[in-house]
Amino acid sequence: MQDMKGGELYVPKLKSCFIKDLAKSISAKQKILYTGTRPGEKIDETLISSDESINVIEFKKYYVVTPSINFFDYKKNYFINSTKEKGKKVSKGFSFNSLNNSDFLKFNDFKKYYDLKVK
Repeated sequence: MQDMKGGELYVPKLKSCFIKDLAKSISAKQKILYTGTRPGEKIDETLISSDESINVIEFKKYYVVTPSINFFDYKKNYFINSTKEKGKKVSKGFSFNSLNNSDFLKFNDFKKYYDLKVK
């Protein structure tokens, strides 16, 4: 909240996961039934689309999607956060989604990061 200037959207750099690994971490003994993709079901989650890339600034732990129009003061500097870290523009066509995210949580990571006990 302390970095907000108005109109922007913050997208944290989160790890992706496979739903099967999440299911196994909840109950390793439970049989998993694979039914295939259902109509309207998404396989990948897009948090920043390539259309938005012209408005995206990357920081170490998150992305900032700046407004495409100026609501108030057009001189707001979205490139520097409260800790004086300087952000950089992403390349045109950049997208952030579970398909191109190279940082994945695996089965054992769920226990480590979320303290889930395998039953």
